[in-house]
Amino acid sequence: MQETTKITSPQNLAEETELAAGKARASLNAGENTPIYHTSTIGLFRGIIDYCRQNNIEMAPVLAEAGLTEDELQNIDNRIPIAKHQAALAKAYELSNDPDFAMHYGESVKPGHYGVVGLVAMSCEKAGELLELHIRYQSLVADGVAVEYQKVKEGLALSIHAKVPELIDNRLHQESTFASWISLARWITGLKDHYPLRANFTTDKPENTDELHRVLGPNLYWNQPICGAVFDSALLESPLPQANPALRKQLESQVEQQLIAAGGAQFDPLLQQVQSHISKSLADGVPDIEQVASALNLSTRALQRKLSDLDTSFSQMLDNTRKELALNYIRQAHISLTEVAFLLGFSEQSAFNRAFKRWTEQSPSAYRKSLAGT
Repeated sequence: MQETTKITSPQNLAEETELAAGKARASLNAGENTPIYHTSTIGLFRGIIDYCRQNNIEMAPVLAEAGLTEDELQNIDNRIPIAKHQAALAKAYELSNDPDFAMHYGESVKPGHYGVVGLVAMSCEKAGELLELHIRYQSLVADGVAVEYQKVKEGLALSIHAKVPELIDNRLHQESTFASWISLARWITGLKDHYPLRANFTTDKPENTDELHRVLGPNLYWNQPICGAVFDSALLESPLPQANPALRKQLESQVEQQLIAAGGAQFDPLLQQVQSHISKSLADGVPDIEQVASALNLSTRALQRKLSDLDTSFSQMLDNTRKELALNYIRQAHISLTEVAFLLGFSEQSAFNRAFKRWTEQSPSAYRKSLAGT
């Protein structure tokens, strides 16, 4: 069994953000900000619109899928639901008549589409710092997946776990995400000729893979249990051509303020990893803290202590994750309430009903009916 080492982002929040944090929380409580949960930024969405403009793809149907007007594209820090972002991307794909749309669109995404996070990435000193940013700020750009990195025998392994049903085994999302992340990394590092050692997709192999291989390299694998990639760890020490430590510190302070203002201060890398392991395990039974601690290469006591330091506990994390998943599953009309209970690890429908009523003050069936407007 190969040894793995978990990589997490440091908790060194700048002291100067403390005052801003208090103000941001106050504005959040006043309803002035859109929460992060399962949303993406308008800046990232504009990447789709920019691609449509450049390739003569009709924009009106794409905007309609997102529920946006052109005027609403101006504030790049505003947010839209991941489901609408994905629906708009699928519409652009449909209208493009391009079977390799995912690769071509992904290559077109620029640092500016990531807002201040993109500028922070450009100012890093070494490629390895990009991993810390990816873990820390992925949810700020788009909270549709959880990412984690591990050192493995072959190099550095990236795992991508969908947090919303729309992204599970979604070929368009997986391919365009890989293309955008890897193209962006090449642009920032200047390492134009480097490919992942391998890239894994959970979807079926497409008929034509020429463009996939051109962008992502020779070692592509389909029908894998986890979407992800493996990179050469030697690249982590590669210097970045636009390094600017002073600018990075200034910009990262702004990003931290945005993270808190958007309701994402709780998106600590450890919490993301715990939530990811709980989510992946529930359909096979409720995981206990010992199992999750082992998966994170921590002792049970160490995990308990770290969660306590973050003002939460494993039982709270389990309950919150179940609630979050329940609210997503119940929106999917094709998933029966019995299946929802099973996917959340409840042994009996009645236990799920009690938990759901505690979360929402409604039964699952009443909640689903209210969504349908009946």
